Amino acid sequence: MDGSSPPAVSVVLTIDYDAGSEIAWQQLRDSVAALAGQDFDEPFEVIYVEDKRYANQIPKDLTEILPSLKVILSDRRAAYGLIYEGVEAARGSLVGTIDGDCIAAPDWVRRFVTALRVDPTAAAVSGRTSYGDGPLFARCCALLQRAATRQAADRTLSFVTNNNGAFRREVYLKHPIPEDAGAFGTGLQGFDLIDGGYRLLYDDDMAVVHAHPGWQFEKDVHLHSGYNGIRTRKLRANQPRAWLLRLGYLAVPILIMGRIVKSWWTCLLNYRSYGVAWYELPAAMVVGIAVEALEAPGMVRAIRGDPMPETRFR
Repeated sequence: MDGSSPPAVSVVLTIDYDAGSEIAWQQLRDSVAALAGQDFDEPFEVIYVEDKRYANQIPKDLTEILPSLKVILSDRRAAYGLIYEGVEAARGSLVGTIDGDCIAAPDWVRRFVTALRVDPTAAAVSGRTSYGDGPLFARCCALLQRAATRQAADRTLSFVTNNNGAFRREVYLKHPIPEDAGAFGTGLQGFDLIDGGYRLLYDDDMAVVHAHPGWQFEKDVHLHSGYNGIRTRKLRANQPRAWLLRLGYLAVPILIMGRIVKSWWTCLLNYRSYGVAWYELPAAMVVGIAVEALEAPGMVRAIRGDPMPETRFR
């Protein structure tokens, strides 16, 4: 990359989980290193946006790993606000977004650029996220949580995964993720994009490996997922199954049962692609019951109208 050349594209990098921890800083180093090793021949810029309260903690060696890295210190605290500020500062017309705990495949930038250039009618593209070849629990969680994006027959989606996505810059600036949406609030942006007539693609070869800290991470993920599943249905009455909210708290077990069944179907369709053997499928289905049940507290809070639950996500 030549920092003096106008960038063909930009990449916006943020930390959305466990910000300020030593683990998060090390994961950020690894993420920056992966972006430094991209096999993309055109100039591109990488922008890291961070809450200015962490200014003194940001690793000094990031610019040794990637000398052209641009660091922006922000007054914003929520992850989606940080992403927006990065997209706003980006000079490329195509902007990739990735989390600081994700390792991009060497062809990640090339994949999203190609997808959006080949199909000029597409506004954005999401890629494949896995938790690597680690323990069975992590592989099962990736299969259950991340594989659903692979199932669209025409490779179009109704949302964009902010940890592994790319947009036409002007589209993102018109339709950002609401800053107060909380983790897994991308559905709100997705509805706005679809209502605006935009097409959202999926590319299975646009791959990242996401860190998986374990059970606490799953609790945080599903607490927010459950909360936003209810919240977005309150805000968008035309969303599938929004009518269930008329049932009040009774909607919670119905929605959870539906999600369990959907996760089992996802397992059957995608287990080979996520490193899960056929004889491990029963374990994956048991994990599916356990992790989907974790959504109940978030759903109940959203039905009551309580504030977003506090977790390690920001």
